[in-house]
Amino acid sequence: MAIEPNTLEFELLFYLTIVVIIAKVIFSLYLGIRILQKKKRVGEFQFDFMFGLFVLMLTLLISRIMLCYFDFFLTKLNEDTYYLSPNIEVWKTATLISVIGFIVLLFIVDKRVLRFKFKGIPAYIMIGLALFQFLYPVDSMEDFRFISMIGLFQMVVVAWVPLLFLYIGIKTPGLRKISFTIVIAILIYAGGGLLVGEHILGPLRAAYGNEIHVLIFFVFVITKIIGLSLLSYSSTQFSM
Repeated sequence: MAIEPNTLEFELLFYLTIVVIIAKVIFSLYLGIRILQKKKRVGEFQFDFMFGLFVLMLTLLISRIMLCYFDFFLTKLNEDTYYLSPNIEVWKTATLISVIGFIVLLFIVDKRVLRFKFKGIPAYIMIGLALFQFLYPVDSMEDFRFISMIGLFQMVVVAWVPLLFLYIGIKTPGLRKISFTIVIAILIYAGGGLLVGEHILGPLRAAYGNEIHVLIFFVFVITKIIGLSLLSYSSTQFSM
């Protein structure tokens, strides 16, 4: 059962989305300011973990704004219209933009933290998955659910990052606290993101009604803000 426009559920979801957008604006500005401060302090611009997270934050911000337009103005949360044009093109573009941020972060972590030990392979895998998702022809709701599930495989690749910081925390006592904080932040953020995939939301909404959509999205907002705030702070403290 789709959430109807001009209902309490629809309005709540819209305002919760605005909260997420505002939070991402704040975190983007925070990281941008800290990057400029660091450049002034060390005398040069550094493509480090903090910069990678800044790029990710910007792409997530742009993506969320586009998905807000997709959800509340194009489709009005009616899943039967998700795969129609121009709706699907907006969704694909927004998703691609967010994945670009993860690709940049994966590449920087490999290059700067691991000294290119993995030769950029995790980033290249993400590029392949992103292109497949973007170029796959969508002509039905089944097609849309299929490409949405590609996000699960992308999260498996991104899981390489918290595993890396877990390893750093275990092997490097001086970085243990901040590395473990980064791991926790990523897990919180990723866990919230998985909740709102249509492959999960759709069946739950059908089984329990629209109220479960609002509840899950509220949890999504809380986990996103907590995860991003921890990540933003941790990136300013991490140095290798």
